[in-house]
Amino acid sequence: MMRIIVRWIGAILGVSLLFGGSVQAQSTPETYAVLSAPSPQDFPTLQPMLKVFSRAGRFVHGLSKSDIQLYENGIAVPLQAVKEQRVGVQVVFVLNPGVAFLVRDSQGNTRYDDLLNGLVDWARRRLGSTIDDLSILVTDGPSRSHLSNPLELFYTLASYRVSGDATPSLDSLIKGIEIAADPSPREGMERLVIFITAPLSGDQSLAIQNAVQQAQQAGVRIVVWLVSTAATTTPQAIDALRPLADETQGRLWVLNKPEDQPDPETILEPLRDVYLLQYVTSPAGGNERQLEAEVQIGDEVIRSQPVSFRIDLQPPNLVFLAPPAEIVREPPQTVSRIAEALQAFEPQSYHLSLLIEFPDGRPRSIVKLRAYVDQQLILEQLEPPFDRFVWNLQEYTQSGQHVLQAEIVDEFGMTAKTVPTPVLVKINRPLPAPSRMLSRNLLLVVLTFVSFTAAFLALVSVLRGQLVPTSQRLSRRLGMRKKQPLDPLTQPVPIPPLPPLRTGAYRSGEPRSSSPPSSKPPVLALLYRLGESTEGEPKGPFAMVTDVLPIGRNATQNLLVIDDPTVEGLHARLERQTDGKFRLYDLGSLMGTWVNYTPVSQEGVTVEDGDLIHIGRVGFRFHVRESSLQASLTQPRGEN
Repeated sequence: MMRIIVRWIGAILGVSLLFGGSVQAQSTPETYAVLSAPSPQDFPTLQPMLKVFSRAGRFVHGLSKSDIQLYENGIAVPLQAVKEQRVGVQVVFVLNPGVAFLVRDSQGNTRYDDLLNGLVDWARRRLGSTIDDLSILVTDGPSRSHLSNPLELFYTLASYRVSGDATPSLDSLIKGIEIAADPSPREGMERLVIFITAPLSGDQSLAIQNAVQQAQQAGVRIVVWLVSTAATTTPQAIDALRPLADETQGRLWVLNKPEDQPDPETILEPLRDVYLLQYVTSPAGGNERQLEAEVQIGDEVIRSQPVSFRIDLQPPNLVFLAPPAEIVREPPQTVSRIAEALQAFEPQSYHLSLLIEFPDGRPRSIVKLRAYVDQQLILEQLEPPFDRFVWNLQEYTQSGQHVLQAEIVDEFGMTAKTVPTPVLVKINRPLPAPSRMLSRNLLLVVLTFVSFTAAFLALVSVLRGQLVPTSQRLSRRLGMRKKQPLDPLTQPVPIPPLPPLRTGAYRSGEPRSSSPPSSKPPVLALLYRLGESTEGEPKGPFAMVTDVLPIGRNATQNLLVIDDPTVEGLHARLERQTDGKFRLYDLGSLMGTWVNYTPVSQEGVTVEDGDLIHIGRVGFRFHVRESSLQASLTQPRGEN
């Protein structure tokens, strides 16, 4: 009784499938649109692809700009162009044979023979066309990838025979999806897998779901041809494969007899065309963007699913190329008058160069250049070149440090600034000519000369006795000159010479020596100047022999004199503390004092043996004399 029931169920299914060999993949609307994300390489002009299909799966031709509206991040953007193009299909035929492939008809042909004959017949009709990218893959069999000749594709199967123990597997489908996802020869080509399979055995739901996810991520459609017979096809076998087509915008056919086999051309032809859209996006849209299309066909308005894409847009980088640390302005040698020299100081301008880089890899035009000195705008340039400018120096007549900065604006409205760069502008004023000074102060010079001459002559006359005071001359004439008794209290007393004094300290009870001690003071520390010494400066290290060492350019104020334009008259001070440590102080200098490339404030910083000291731009290596330091720490105090 059970056998009769099973046969009746099989007959009913066979009749239903006989009249409905094709099973639509999903309940789609009358028309639907598929939008692909644009490539960001051509920013700001973007070209997304659009495909519009009817419910029967046919491509909708003849659309124009007035029929399509794009929305980027929810804002309508005008289309510049709409162009219909024929790009072809990147299709992979995946044969997954099983026992159903070996079922023979009344003439002795197997189902596999019928499949192969239908595919070869399609290939002959496509002979000469190379628009499609074709691949074939057989489970446990031969494979060829990315061919353009359809006949060459199926010649691969000329020597292949289906084995009697062939078992269908989804592994070949996964490989087919990977081949379909390869880079296509033309942009916008549809990616398709035609999966020709025998009914699967066992529970394959997990493997099918993995295949669906992989196809969705790669944008691959899956068309399923289920090869079976009316007696062996079950609803469970169909439902197991349905998600492959339903969730990838594909289609499912059940082939119970050779007549059910569809023509591949009816599947591929609607997928060969595409609309190429073109619009200009705004840099203000951000990096993460979303795009969707609205299509109007007659009275029907359809909307595509939104697609997301990313535009990596970064502001440019801007840096000075070899900026000067110091600019010295001085009059030319041919100018002698001070007023004329102030007007003719050289240089009167300085040329600065800029390096412009685009870290996002999108070179673009610069539309504006600004230059600032001490945060004040001194120049705005709207015409190229934008990678250099001229700094006018005529208004700078006093020495001082200034902060220079440049700013650019690109065609996307993005700005970039250089880091603030300090530049010292130094003014070397001319000395007045001696003849001009003499002419201005001639009367004063003459009076001074006469006064000094008269005083000098008078002094000489007194010393030679030619000039005698009036009282003495009167006494001589009257004979009143008498010898006065000498007052012993007011007369000079001869004093014997003292023995040489000993300037050094001595210990209690130590016999005094008549010979003078050594006057050479102990060396507390050494300062080795980095680089070669300049002409006129002493060679070798500078020895610190006092507890306080003033440092600067003025020879009357400092013990360590440095002749360098970056050093102040009184620049810094190095002291030896009571605990034997050394401390360096900056005295408010312009170019600064540094220890190991760290700026030193007026509060000072402790300096240790081996530290690197910079006074302005002049560098020293500091070394403590250990013996002197130890001696200074252990030396007892002298007697009171």
